[in-house]
Amino acid sequence: MNLIEGIFRIIMFLIYVSLFSFSKEMRRILMYHGAEHKAIFAYEKGLDLTAENAKKQPKEHPRCGTSFLFSIMLISILVLSFFGWQSPLKRLIIRLLLVPLIIGISYEVNRILAKSDGFISRILIKPGLLVQKLATVKEPDLEMLEVSLEALKAVIPEDGELDTWK
Repeated sequence: MNLIEGIFRIIMFLIYVSLFSFSKEMRRILMYHGAEHKAIFAYEKGLDLTAENAKKQPKEHPRCGTSFLFSIMLISILVLSFFGWQSPLKRLIIRLLLVPLIIGISYEVNRILAKSDGFISRILIKPGLLVQKLATVKEPDLEMLEVSLEALKAVIPEDGELDTWK
């Protein structure tokens, strides 16, 4: 039952992100989302932070919040499969108590997979990247790239050793 419920949740999530990606207003936001990813990729590769360099980068990023949400759903299916299908109240209490554990596991899995370049890692990040590609990230224009690069420059630590992601 937990597996069926988890699959239902994933389907509902995919329908939701697909539907809002068709909205004209959301499309512009999703283009800025793509600009953010491209800017981050340029920064992580040590490139000069210019719109031309950012434009060449992928718009899907393995540490994206979309991938994180998707991994939370998958990991919740796995974790919750260890618990039976109790009364609705017990089920609610168990799920609420497990939220921090599920989020913590998901965060660590996402972080490890994003920094790894192995065959298995590339396979495991594909679903999150696919959801981004199909629904939550759109190709930005140059102006959007410039805005995202300026925002990024404003938050880059002056002391490069403080930046643990680069």
